[in-house]
Order: sequence, then C-alpha cells, then structure tokens
Amino acid sequence: MGNLPKAERVFKYTLLGCIANAALYPSRRDWKLASPDVYAVAAQNGWLDMCRGYQGVARKSWTKEDCIKEAAKFTSIAAWRRGSQPSYRKAYQHGWLEECCTHFIKPDTFELTREHCFEVAKKYKTLSQWFEESPYTFIHAWKHGFFMRAARHMGIAPLNNTTAAVINLLGGNI
Repeated sequence: MGNLPKAERVFKYTLLGCIANAALYPSRRDWKLASPDVYAVAAQNGWLDMCRGYQGVARKSWTKEDCIKEAAKFTSIAAWRRGSQPSYRKAYQHGWLEECCTHFIKPDTFELTREHCFEVAKKYKTLSQWFEESPYTFIHAWKHGFFMRAARHMGIAPLNNTTAAVINLLGGNI
C-alpha cells in the first residue's frame, strides 16, 4: 500500500475501488484472503453484496431436476447433505427430499438385526461417524439395548458425556 500514489490509495477504499478489487477474485473467500484491507473497508461500509455482484460468480439456481441429478451422485442422504449442501438445502426447503432420495436404501428394504448393527458399527471410529453414515443402525442399536456393546470398540464408557450428547442429539426420544 505504501508504494501506491495517494490518489490510488484513496480510490482503493471507495465503493468503486472495492468493486474493482473484488472483481479480480473468483470468490468472496479468495478476495478476503488476498485483499483483507479492501475487504474490511467493504464490510464496514456494507458494500459486500454490491462487490460480490461483480465477481462473476453466480449462485446456481437449483431446480427439482438438478437436485434429483445431484442426489443420484451419492449413496446416502447423509453423504448428499455433506457433499452438496446447496442442492440438499434447496430440496429440503421445497419439499423435494422424498423424490430426490428414491434411490437411497431405505430401512425397510433390509432387516435390521443385532448382527447387522454390530457389523456396521465396526466400520466407524466415532459415534458421530456412525450416526452420520448409518443412522438407522445407530438408532436401532440404541432402542434395542445393545448400543454400548456395538460401540465398545470406540472406547465409550457407559453414561459418559458422549452418551449424554447422543441422547441430546436424538432429542431424548430413544
């Protein structure tokens, strides 16, 4: 900044200067990292949205068909939610989840047995991984009283804070 002539330094911190600077970067994050001083001025003056419009990055307008195609790339609703949050969020907001999730395995298409829950639980190192990837087996194990044995390899002590967090996570309806 010290090397710029005074006129350029002043312009750099005007609305037009901020817009011009933002246009150099493909995303708001890139702009913030590369020009934090200009970004801060734009944020303080409430210009971020105006500057964003000139970055040339338009948000995708998700249609129902787009959401269905995007969901088809994933094997579970949890994977879709993590892998493509914007499409999942749009489908959720518009009530399209059922149509987007027709290809996912439903709990009634296989038998949830104790052995199956143990096998699935062994694939994960943490409760959160297990719950995210296979909520049906997680909840089934809890409801049928063999949760602690299925999760034993995760190093979970009975009734510790993690178990309390699980209860809270599931809304206490276990």
